[in-house]
Amino acid sequence: MKSFRYVYIFAFVLLLSWSCREDFEYTPKSGTLSFSRDTVFLDTIFTNLGSATFGLKVYNTSTEDILIPNISLENGESSNYRLNVDGQDGKSFTDVPLRGKDSLFVYIETTVANLEPSQKQLLYTDEIMFGSNGNFQKVALVTLIKNAIFLYPPSDNPTQEISISTITGTVTLPGFYLNDEELNFTNNLPYVIYGYAAVPANKTLTINAGARVFFHENSGIILDDGASLIINGELSEDSTALEKEIIFQGDKLGESNEAIPGQWDALWIPENAGSVTINYLTLKNATTGIRIEGRGNNNTSKAILNNSQIVNSANTNLLAIDTGITCTNTIFGAAGNNSIGIYGGNYLFNHCTIANYYNGGFRTNPALFISNFIKTDLGANRLYGLDNLILTNSIIDGSLDVEIAFDQDTSANFNYKLDHCSLKYNESIDNPLYNVNNTDSYEAITLNPAIDYLDAFLFKYYPTTASEDLLNVSTTNSNTVPTDLFGKDRTMNTNLGATQFVPTTN
Repeated sequence: MKSFRYVYIFAFVLLLSWSCREDFEYTPKSGTLSFSRDTVFLDTIFTNLGSATFGLKVYNTSTEDILIPNISLENGESSNYRLNVDGQDGKSFTDVPLRGKDSLFVYIETTVANLEPSQKQLLYTDEIMFGSNGNFQKVALVTLIKNAIFLYPPSDNPTQEISISTITGTVTLPGFYLNDEELNFTNNLPYVIYGYAAVPANKTLTINAGARVFFHENSGIILDDGASLIINGELSEDSTALEKEIIFQGDKLGESNEAIPGQWDALWIPENAGSVTINYLTLKNATTGIRIEGRGNNNTSKAILNNSQIVNSANTNLLAIDTGITCTNTIFGAAGNNSIGIYGGNYLFNHCTIANYYNGGFRTNPALFISNFIKTDLGANRLYGLDNLILTNSIIDGSLDVEIAFDQDTSANFNYKLDHCSLKYNESIDNPLYNVNNTDSYEAITLNPAIDYLDAFLFKYYPTTASEDLLNVSTTNSNTVPTDLFGKDRTMNTNLGATQFVPTTN
């Protein structure tokens, strides 16, 4: 028995020593490699901002154990690319071992410090060289570098904070105040914002047609007391390029980041801020897209929002607290919570599409939430009377069976009406607020229409078929907005929602 035990121990030690050997014979060799791709396209980046890390797999196609004589960047140490070869950082590597029929990983990153002021963008390229003495195999590297205007806290106080009065109290945020020279965003270069850019008290931030505003993580725009905002986008000729629209999004560029919600914080309009006018804004990938609170000195609309798209927020696309909003031709798309959350106030939505097909995680809350209070930290209801909420010629839709919810405190006003709207409502709820036969709150409602969007999961909420269910409109209200979000005429065969039917060939 003991002899068998010694045999097992000897075999184990032999196996262990074999697995730890480092004295394999490698043959210096070039030209027998293959690659997972012949060109590595790194994401578009801004100057001074590092790219994501991209991987390249290198295969030894022979049965021999080889040494790759050299792996390096063609532009050498001056290259703006950085490599990591099997865990080692650098720009040049010699005698890299690779077993027969095995592979290794090369990881690539880049940062480009500056472009010429006149340059809006630059296609930056290099090559990874594998081999030696003129016998090289090459993999191309390509990155689009964009110049930008960077807005951030002063360099002598990079952790600067600002304090702003909001409807629930004073908040302190990492950020800075825009100076007078920074209160007009143009379309000459994109803007990249770090922290919250605050519009000073009683000043106005104007954003011109075609401007692009990118936000770093935990960043946004906020208005101080009496400050106003004018977003002056215009109808674009190209519905893909959106050359005249204004776009707000995170600063992580490239297709791989297009569908990631929560990349930045919010456009925040606090209680004591002045008026806001928004035309042709596409806002995407925020945490809370637009937060508007308080009605100022009267009950008229504090915010005018037209011809815009607010999509793919991690929390809510539009959070409205005891405020006043007039909104037309606007899409409120995917969100991790409600697409629109209303807590008291005075609202008119006409020809809007509220469609929550969120694919960034599990969602339980409906596309449209309507309440007249907020629960405080102490458990009491902070009342905000819902004086009036009217939705006309609009779509309320999404991936849940019921895409509308109410929460009422009977101590305050709760007045709402859905007039000529489609509503996703596939359950019977024993609550009078959901009674679509109550003509005081509902008129000409189309329940559960079949809507074929161009691609709801890619935020293209444009009906592609002329469903009879969507043609039940109030012409009185549609005549006030004779063209849709994309400038298409809606005086004939008008349908519900922000857009007229879009053919599937588009």
